[in-house]
Amino acid sequence: MENDPNRKKHWKQIGRDPIRGRWATFHVTMCPKGIIALTRFTMETLGSPDAFFLLFDELNHTIGLQPTHKGVTDAYPTAARGSRGARMVRAHRLCLECNIRLAESIRFTAPEIDKDGILNLDLRKAIPTRKANRK
Repeated sequence: MENDPNRKKHWKQIGRDPIRGRWATFHVTMCPKGIIALTRFTMETLGSPDAFFLLFDELNHTIGLQPTHKGVTDAYPTAARGSRGARMVRAHRLCLECNIRLAESIRFTAPEIDKDGILNLDLRKAIPTRKANRK
Protein backbone atom coordinates (compact mmCIF):
# COMPACT_ATOMS: atom_id res chain seq x y z
CA MET A 1 0.00 0.00 0.00
CA GLU A 2 2.94 2.37 0.66
CA ASN A 3 4.06 2.18 -2.99
CA ASP A 4 0.58 2.86 -4.34
CA PRO A 5 0.98 5.19 -7.39
CA ASN A 6 -2.54 6.57 -6.85
CA ARG A 7 -1.68 7.81 -3.38
CA LYS A 8 -1.93 11.62 -3.09
CA LYS A 9 1.37 13.48 -2.59
CA HIS A 10 1.74 16.25 -0.02
CA TRP A 11 4.60 18.27 -1.45
CA LYS A 12 6.27 21.08 0.45
CA GLN A 13 8.11 23.62 -1.69
CA ILE A 14 11.52 24.62 -0.34
CA GLY A 15 12.46 28.26 -0.99
CA ARG A 16 15.87 29.42 -2.09
CA ASP A 17 18.26 31.36 0.07
CA PRO A 18 17.86 35.09 -0.77
CA ILE A 19 21.64 35.55 -0.70
CA ARG A 20 23.06 35.20 -4.19
CA GLY A 21 25.98 32.85 -4.78
CA ARG A 22 29.54 34.07 -5.10
CA TRP A 23 29.61 33.76 -8.87
CA ALA A 24 26.24 35.48 -9.40
CA THR A 25 27.39 38.80 -7.89
CA PHE A 26 30.17 41.25 -8.57
CA HIS A 27 33.47 39.65 -7.62
CA VAL A 28 36.65 41.63 -8.24
CA THR A 29 40.12 41.02 -6.80
CA MET A 30 43.52 42.65 -7.13
CA CYS A 31 46.95 41.18 -6.42
CA PRO A 32 50.09 43.04 -5.29
CA LYS A 33 51.44 42.94 -8.88
CA GLY A 34 48.46 45.05 -9.98
CA ILE A 35 46.42 42.39 -11.77
CA ILE A 36 42.71 43.08 -11.42
CA ALA A 37 40.55 39.97 -11.90
CA LEU A 38 36.84 40.16 -12.75
CA THR A 39 34.38 37.26 -12.85
CA ARG A 40 32.36 36.42 -15.94
CA PHE A 41 29.21 37.81 -14.25
CA THR A 42 30.96 41.13 -13.61
CA MET A 43 32.23 41.30 -17.20
CA GLU A 44 28.81 40.48 -18.65
CA THR A 45 27.18 43.14 -16.47
CA LEU A 46 29.67 45.67 -17.87
CA GLY A 47 28.83 44.62 -21.43
CA SER A 48 31.82 42.26 -21.91
CA PRO A 49 34.30 44.98 -22.94
CA ASP A 50 37.62 43.93 -24.44
CA ALA A 51 39.47 46.82 -22.74
CA PHE A 52 39.16 49.40 -19.97
CA PHE A 53 40.35 52.90 -19.22
CA LEU A 54 41.99 52.88 -15.79
CA LEU A 55 40.98 55.77 -13.56
CA PHE A 56 41.92 56.71 -10.01
CA ASP A 57 40.21 59.01 -7.53
CA GLU A 58 42.96 59.88 -5.04
CA LEU A 59 40.61 61.71 -2.68
CA ASN A 60 38.28 58.70 -2.32
CA HIS A 61 40.93 55.97 -2.81
CA THR A 62 38.87 54.45 -5.60
CA ILE A 63 39.96 52.70 -8.79
CA GLY A 64 37.65 53.13 -11.78
CA LEU A 65 37.36 50.76 -14.72
CA GLN A 66 35.61 52.39 -17.67
CA PRO A 67 34.69 49.98 -20.50
CA THR A 68 36.14 50.77 -23.92
CA HIS A 69 37.58 48.97 -26.96
CA LYS A 70 41.03 47.59 -27.75
CA GLY A 71 43.19 49.85 -29.81
CA VAL A 72 41.87 53.08 -28.30
CA THR A 73 44.61 55.33 -26.87
CA ASP A 74 45.27 54.54 -23.17
CA ALA A 75 43.00 51.47 -23.20
CA TYR A 76 44.13 48.48 -21.14
CA PRO A 77 43.06 45.23 -22.83
CA THR A 78 41.53 42.37 -20.90
CA ALA A 79 43.00 38.88 -20.99
CA ALA A 80 41.46 35.50 -20.25
CA ARG A 81 41.80 34.23 -16.70
CA GLY A 82 40.95 30.58 -16.16
CA SER A 83 38.42 28.56 -18.11
CA ARG A 84 35.17 29.95 -16.67
CA GLY A 85 35.00 33.30 -18.48
CA ALA A 86 36.84 35.49 -15.97
CA ARG A 87 39.04 38.27 -17.34
CA MET A 88 41.97 40.24 -15.98
CA VAL A 89 43.44 43.68 -16.49
CA ARG A 90 47.13 44.29 -15.91
CA ALA A 91 47.17 47.55 -13.93
CA HIS A 92 50.78 47.64 -12.70
CA ARG A 93 51.29 51.13 -14.10
CA LEU A 94 48.25 52.36 -12.14
CA CYS A 95 49.84 51.01 -8.95
CA LEU A 96 53.14 52.75 -9.70
CA GLU A 97 51.72 56.13 -10.70
CA CYS A 98 49.10 56.29 -7.93
CA ASN A 99 51.29 54.78 -5.21
CA ILE A 100 49.01 51.79 -4.60
CA ARG A 101 50.93 49.19 -2.61
CA LEU A 102 49.28 45.97 -1.54
CA ALA A 103 50.88 43.56 0.93
CA GLU A 104 48.57 40.76 -0.23
CA SER A 105 45.77 40.05 -2.66
CA ILE A 106 42.50 41.81 -1.89
CA ARG A 107 38.83 41.44 -2.75
CA PHE A 108 36.69 44.52 -3.24
CA THR A 109 33.64 44.06 -1.01
CA ALA A 110 31.44 46.73 -2.56
CA PRO A 111 32.19 47.13 -6.27
CA GLU A 112 29.50 49.16 -8.00
CA ILE A 113 28.76 50.60 -11.41
CA ASP A 114 28.01 54.32 -11.36
CA LYS A 115 25.64 56.23 -13.66
CA ASP A 116 28.49 56.74 -16.17
CA GLY A 117 29.06 52.98 -16.49
CA ILE A 118 32.35 53.05 -14.55
CA LEU A 119 33.07 50.15 -12.20
CA ASN A 120 34.10 51.70 -8.87
CA LEU A 121 36.56 49.73 -6.72
CA ASP A 122 36.97 51.38 -3.33
CA LEU A 123 40.32 50.43 -1.78
CA ARG A 124 38.94 51.34 1.67
CA LYS A 125 36.29 48.64 1.26
CA ALA A 126 38.65 45.80 0.38
CA ILE A 127 39.59 42.76 2.43
CA PRO A 128 42.34 40.13 2.07
CA THR A 129 41.33 37.22 -0.13
CA ARG A 130 40.90 33.79 1.40
CA LYS A 131 43.77 32.55 -0.74
CA ALA A 132 46.07 35.13 0.80
CA ASN A 133 45.00 34.05 4.29
CA ARG A 134 46.12 30.44 3.64
CA LYS A 135 49.75 31.39 3.13
